[in-house]
Amino acid sequence: MPPKIFSKTAANRLSPSLFAVFLCSLWLLPDLHLYASDTPVYNPPETGAPTRRMGAGTRGAGDNFNFFVIAPEHTGHVMNAQPVLYWFSAKPVKNARFRLQQVSPARSAADLDIRVSASKAGIQAINLAAYKTSLQYDVIYEWSVTLPTLPGQGKTALTSATLKRVSPPAMLNQEIAKAKKGGALYVVYARSGFWYDAISNLSALIEARPEDTVLLTHRVVLMEQVSLPKLTQVY
Repeated sequence: MPPKIFSKTAANRLSPSLFAVFLCSLWLLPDLHLYASDTPVYNPPETGAPTRRMGAGTRGAGDNFNFFVIAPEHTGHVMNAQPVLYWFSAKPVKNARFRLQQVSPARSAADLDIRVSASKAGIQAINLAAYKTSLQYDVIYEWSVTLPTLPGQGKTALTSATLKRVSPPAMLNQEIAKAKKGGALYVVYARSGFWYDAISNLSALIEARPEDTVLLTHRVVLMEQVSLPKLTQVY
């Protein structure tokens, strides 16, 4: 039985006007069923593959700023054919290059090669659906973000990671089907080893509720679990 938020005895002690204010305030409380209050825990799949992520932290930019893909060191799993991929830059960038390419079982030409910009620092997103790009099952893709050559530096900053689309187990499909539509699935995804689905679902909830500090903190926690640089603030 859930704990009582307000007892009948306490209600009797309030004047009718104050009690009415209290009832109205209940409508302003967040929907506690929208997201899980428990801290998400990412259980990586047993891929047996070597480290794939590159460029986490500062790398070759000449002015020491954080720039990295938001991905695990190993090949992350995803069930969505057109996931949203996230990367972080501690400062605005212009004319960066985003590239998605199959690397296993055979390397192929780039599936997507575009120029992107970030008008402000923080977490950036690339939605593959917006570019009509889909992932095939059981193919490993490398995705990367490269900053343009710095004036007078003659060098670029590159960060990359890999991902693979796999079919979810039947048990996970059942959990998803039972979940509230539009609710928080990121805890389930993370626990089941689907990094990209977890971070995408969580980030979508943050976009809808940008002031929700629980969601923001959960994203930082997930990032730290895959050894990404610790952010000094939530984004």
